[in-house]
Amino acid sequence: MPKFPAKYYWLIVSVFLANSCSSVTSIPTGEIETAESAIENAQEAGAYDSEALHSAIDKLEQAKQAVQAENYQQAKQLAEQASVDAELVEAKAEADTAKEATESLRQSIDTLHQEIEYTQN
Repeated sequence: MPKFPAKYYWLIVSVFLANSCSSVTSIPTGEIETAESAIENAQEAGAYDSEALHSAIDKLEQAKQAVQAENYQQAKQLAEQASVDAELVEAKAEADTAKEATESLRQSIDTLHQEIEYTQN
């Protein structure tokens, strides 16, 4: 393997970084579909009136507007943000549901304990 001067390695690294940071030149369809799906999942998990869910929906709409303006980089970023926001909302809704189920089980257990005590006396 031939040896290259260090400056060539830095040139290769900088070209690689420039390519990875380059602007998006096509419609970020996948990111928008992912955001739509994440929002649906959050709604199905029971998150309807969440401020964060409304934020995710707003960001998705802004992403679609950015697509219309052919600002694909901004559209991609907004769609990704909408996805993350919606996933967080879904996780919180699922946690709330689990918390409610846990409380219901605790109440049932307390009732059973009371019945056991009553029948033993």
